[in-house]
Amino acid sequence: MSKGLLIRLGSLVLMALILGWGSQCRENGQGDTESDTSGSTHSHGEDSSQGEDLKPRMVFPDIEVTTQEGIEVSTADLIYGRDTIVIFVQIGCGACSDVMEVWSKHKDQIPAGLNVIAFAEDEPEYVKQYAEETNFPFPLYCDEWMLFSMDYNMGVYPSMIGVRDNGVIAYVGKPVTPEFTPEKAWNLLNQVKQGREGR
Repeated sequence: MSKGLLIRLGSLVLMALILGWGSQCRENGQGDTESDTSGSTHSHGEDSSQGEDLKPRMVFPDIEVTTQEGIEVSTADLIYGRDTIVIFVQIGCGACSDVMEVWSKHKDQIPAGLNVIAFAEDEPEYVKQYAEETNFPFPLYCDEWMLFSMDYNMGVYPSMIGVRDNGVIAYVGKPVTPEFTPEKAWNLLNQVKQGREGR
C-alpha cells in the first residue's frame, strides 16, 4: 500500500472519529448562557451549527409544535399575551428529569397569571407516556422535528426562556440546573420587566 494512500485513509478515519464525537450527546457540557443558570446538560450534538441564537429582546419565534395527541399548534398562540416560562427538555435526559421534578414539586411557587409550558424534542407518544407516568403538571408539547435545536440552537437540555407578555424574550437560561426554581425564574422575569439587570 502506498504512503499516499495510507495518509488518505488515516485522514478519513480521523474525520469519521471527529464527526462521530460531535454527533453524540454530551454530559456535563458547557452551554451558552444569558443568565446565571448554567450547569450539567444533555446536548444535541449540532447545537452550535447554522441556526440563529435566541437572545433577550428578540421576539420569541412563531413555529408549529405538536400536542401529545399529534395536533399542531402555534407557539404564538401558546405564549402571546401572558408572561411565560418555556422549558426545553429531552425525555430520557437525566438533567432534564431533575429540573422537571423540581418544577413539579414547587409548582406552588408559580404566581397566578404566569404561564409555564415545556417543549420536548421527542415524538408525541413518548411525551404523552412521560407526562402520564410522572404527572407532570404543566402543558408539555412536542418539537419532534427538532425545529428549536436546528433553527435556533436550543439543543442544550434542559434550557429555559422567559418571555414577556408582548412576546419579547426577557432572558435565556442555556442550560439550567434544578437550582433554577420557579421562584427564581419568576423573580428574574420580573427584574427584566422592571428594567433591572437580571442575574
